[in-house]
Amino acid sequence: MHAPSQGWVTVDIRRKLKADRYQAVVAEFSPSLDQCPAECVSHFCSIGGAAEQALLVGKLIGDGRKRVLVVGVFGGRDYWWMKVLGHDVTGLNLTPDAHCPDCAIGNAEDPWPFDDESFDVIILGEILEHLVKDHLALQQAYRVLASDGKLIVTVPFLHDEPDYHIRVHTPASVKRLVEQFQFSIDSYVERPGIPFKGAANVAINAYMMLMLKMTHRTHYRSMLRALASAEYSLGSGFSTLRAIAGKARITNWGCTIAASKSATPKASYLSLNQTEFGRGGAGAVQRD
Repeated sequence: MHAPSQGWVTVDIRRKLKADRYQAVVAEFSPSLDQCPAECVSHFCSIGGAAEQALLVGKLIGDGRKRVLVVGVFGGRDYWWMKVLGHDVTGLNLTPDAHCPDCAIGNAEDPWPFDDESFDVIILGEILEHLVKDHLALQQAYRVLASDGKLIVTVPFLHDEPDYHIRVHTPASVKRLVEQFQFSIDSYVERPGIPFKGAANVAINAYMMLMLKMTHRTHYRSMLRALASAEYSLGSGFSTLRAIAGKARITNWGCTIAASKSATPKASYLSLNQTEFGRGGAGAVQRD
């Protein structure tokens, strides 16, 4: 009986330490996190697809209070981080999500229940790879985005293992897709920028636990902003080493794109195909 008891004591201590840290995080980000469910607080005290990614999005959309639409709110990362950054946030989700109020329910491939140009920012975070009719989602994004707004798109690269990933993207394919729907790419940031995020996460949280014991508060906000800036700098542009690691499934290779509305597509896919495969116009022999 003694050994199991020791094990349970260890688990209880870990739970208390985690609870203390989460309470300190909520206090640090208060009042923005006062209504945040406990299940979502981890997004504010961890990296590796959490805080550094959300703050990267915040950097790309710029300062000032904005009307933000988060399409696909799973986990609440973008939804709650955008609230903490001071934006008015609405969600569009396939199913109800108890962690994120103020969400419309609907399929991103169907007409969105919003007026034209009703949002300053639209976030399609890890969404396009799930859609058969991704073009319809991008058309809706163009419709409801303000004329001077920002579209944020994130996708994983070469990630075909889950059955729910219908589209498999590369750096070139996602850029072409976004540009076909009258968006001009302003920023392109690959991930991971910061290497060895798992080890960094352990070190950061160990340091914050020490600070919590010494000062009774955490200091995540300033550290996470610095990490987001590092992610932006290290991830800007294509990296051969990152591509090799991504193709070998060693890292979670992907990208974040910030785009603005443009008057016309960068290049019509029909025109490209007509130029490449056409022979003499309408009477040309078609090639398979």
